[in-house]
Amino acid sequence: MLGWFAPGGASELASAWSEPGGVKVQRRRWVTQAEQVAYLRAVVDACRERETMRRLAVHIAFDIYHCARKDKRAQALAVANWCKGHVTYVEELPERFYFPVRLLAEPHPAGDCDDFTTLIATLCEALGIRCRLVAAWWKGGYRHIWPEAFDGRRWLVLDATMRQPPGLANPYRTLAQKYGSDARVLRV
Repeated sequence: MLGWFAPGGASELASAWSEPGGVKVQRRRWVTQAEQVAYLRAVVDACRERETMRRLAVHIAFDIYHCARKDKRAQALAVANWCKGHVTYVEELPERFYFPVRLLAEPHPAGDCDDFTTLIATLCEALGIRCRLVAAWWKGGYRHIWPEAFDGRRWLVLDATMRQPPGLANPYRTLAQKYGSDARVLRV
């Protein structure tokens, strides 16, 4: 996210994401941290209603993981674990973002934390599970974003890029040990 440039506001970039495909953002101006998260939120909002994403989410939660229909926690964990097992995490892919549908169409899907976050949040929201995106920026320039899902009682961390399993990982605590506890955190 730190290297992103945008042609205009969040709605302009979100409209560019209305069609499947990787988006290479134009080099006109730096995007603020809040705009970066707003763009990703717009992608999730645009994708969650797609029939292909809904069918995949239902297949993951009920056919593969056999979750109970009312167990939102199990469904969210199933989605995150499936993504962790089917998409390769790469530390950073500069100036490239994959729309969730396009990411899954790749022969060997790979993405960074932005791609994982939008994919997991999109699939969870396609199941009717409320999600928020959490982003943290450290003074040294390191940044990370992850999704959290509300299971009806509490927010569940679904970071599939950490070594710990989704639901057990605490990205802020893990990264604070490495980069310090002076991060700026934004939840959208």
